[in-house]
Amino acid sequence: MKSVIGSNTTVYVGAIYEKMTSGSSTTITKYDQAGGQRIALRVNGVVRCGWRPIISAARR
Repeated sequence: MKSVIGSNTTVYVGAIYEKMTSGSSTTITKYDQAGGQRIALRVNGVVRCGWRPIISAARR
């Protein structure tokens, strides 16, 4: 799916990937999933948020 609002264009691939372009700047966001649940959010390759209870349970 593609969304255009003003000079911002965002392309979505399912619920796991989005690419937003504004002028010459591009931001890629990926949502890591396990068992159908989000476990992490990556922005331009950098983990920005981890859902700790799920990650902790996976390490056990």
